[in-house]
Amino acid sequence: MKKILLLIIGLYFSSVSLYAENNEEYVNFCKIYTPKNVAYYETHTKITKEFCLYYFKLCNKEFEPLYEKSCKLDMNSYQPLYNTNKTIAMMHVLYNDNFDRS
Repeated sequence: MKKILLLIIGLYFSSVSLYAENNEEYVNFCKIYTPKNVAYYETHTKITKEFCLYYFKLCNKEFEPLYEKSCKLDMNSYQPLYNTNKTIAMMHVLYNDNFDRS
């Protein structure tokens, strides 16, 4: 009985640690501007933070040799409420869609 209990506890903790490793950070929007304040990449949808930083590195790689300044990055954090509750996220999308049309 103890072996089964230890096995269940071990599986539980291993699944929690696997979830924590795969938990990615998301951002609400990501805006990247060239040194001359021209939009290089802009999105207002939920994307991973790593994806936004990838485009920031591409912008710097392209424009840093030409200008003394580097590209500018503007992003904000994603509300975890929409990330975890699909019903609230759907209501938010439907409400905003109807609100934008009126």
